[in-house]
Amino acid sequence: MNFIIGLLIAAKGIVLFSGIFALSKSNAQLGQPELILSASEIRLSTQIQNAFSKDLKKLANSGTRILIYLFIETREARGDRVVHKVVQSRELLYDLVDKQYAIVRNEIDTTTLATIDAAMIASTTFHNIAVAPVDIIDAQKRYYFVAYGVLGKTTVEALEGKELDLMYFWNYRRPTIRTQRFDGSRFRIED
Repeated sequence: MNFIIGLLIAAKGIVLFSGIFALSKSNAQLGQPELILSASEIRLSTQIQNAFSKDLKKLANSGTRILIYLFIETREARGDRVVHKVVQSRELLYDLVDKQYAIVRNEIDTTTLATIDAAMIASTTFHNIAVAPVDIIDAQKRYYFVAYGVLGKTTVEALEGKELDLMYFWNYRRPTIRTQRFDGSRFRIED
């Protein structure tokens, strides 16, 4: 039995490795961000669109861990100084035995889904992310937000546990979006 499993893993590795230079790539991009203001913080929602090429989807279906990060920077318009930075992560895992997808947002927030399409949407949707506390915003200055996505590196069992940089599937280009500049007074709620 171990011999058959070894052959299957080797065959899968050969197919994946031999096709690595011909894998499909996606034109990932960030959707228009939505900014939300609360009494204590600024929140942002967005989605990485076209994040999964056909081959990245196949890799996810093989049980390989897919790591997706969203970096959000609050920048002062004058001098482009980063005044606050937030990183959110999503981990997409397919359980080959249970045939379910898990989206891990942090140690205590995991969602289980039945289809790859639902898992792809959930892993690339970032909703209501706290990006900056309001008290760091100076009413006299101008600011803007920069958000960009990154695929992490992962271990591929079919390649004998070798590490693969998933940014290959995005042509090593980060989908990035920048908001318009705004006056800090716009995000200050006076008592």
